[in-house]
Amino acid sequence: MKDPILGTIQKALPKGRLAYKILDQNFQASGGGTFDYRPYLPTADKPGKWLPEIADPEECVRGWHFTLDPLVWPGCVVFLVETKEEMTQSQKQAFPTGRLLKRIWHDECVDVRLWVRIKAPHLSYANLRYANLHYANLSSADLSSADLSYAYLRSADLRSANLSYANLSSANLHYADLRSANLHYANLRYADLRYADLSYADLRSADLSSADLRSANLHYANLRYAYLRYANLSSADLRSADLSSANLSYANLSSADLSSAYLSSADLRSADLSSANLHYANLSYAYRLLNDAPIPGWRVERGVLVKE
Repeated sequence: MKDPILGTIQKALPKGRLAYKILDQNFQASGGGTFDYRPYLPTADKPGKWLPEIADPEECVRGWHFTLDPLVWPGCVVFLVETKEEMTQSQKQAFPTGRLLKRIWHDECVDVRLWVRIKAPHLSYANLRYANLHYANLSSADLSSADLSYAYLRSADLRSANLSYANLSSANLHYADLRSANLHYANLRYADLRYADLSYADLRSADLSSADLRSANLHYANLRYAYLRYANLSSADLRSADLSSANLSYANLSSADLSSAYLSSADLRSADLSSANLHYANLSYAYRLLNDAPIPGWRVERGVLVKE
């Protein structure tokens, strides 16, 4: 017997009338709204009913919103959707109606972005090496011990995500939002974190050696015992950051804002602090070489900095 859902998909696909709908665990729109989709869910052999018609749809104002890129939006339940008009926008488009054709499960996915959306927030130990997660919405996701090495996470939303012990070596996190993220013991060697927002992030004991953190926001970040040898932190915002006992040897901190930062017992040997703002910074007992550029208000005594 012919599968009616498969037949519908085959007819709609060449006309560009297929998209995705992302819902939460209560079958409501994850991006906002209280509409209950449960009466419109498909069965195993039959598509769902057409959603109530909404006249003059307008994106972000009214209409049924569908997407071709489910990873951009929050939620954990993904449906394949049929529309009556062509889907021309990738991230979001409003339609007068649509119907849910089939729920997609993680073991049916061939697209890693779709798999991640369905599995989120439970992505601990996931193998996402080289994955394209550009603009992904993974806020509060559990990515602890996940392999994200070489992953493309540019502009990804990782607010409050758990990335403890994750492997993010050589990952592209340019402009990523990592506010309040847990990166405890994360491997970020050679990662691209330019302009990333890491304010209030937990980076204790993280490996950031040779990472590119130019112009990154590390305001109030916890970098205690972090390994930042050869990291580029030029023009980074490190105001009130905790860098105590961090290894910053050979790091580039030129023009960085370290005002009120805590650098007690940090390794600053051969670090470039030219034009850095060290106003009210605590550098007590930080390691510094005698031939390193002097820091106003501090002197090197037996290999450590002492306030004059």
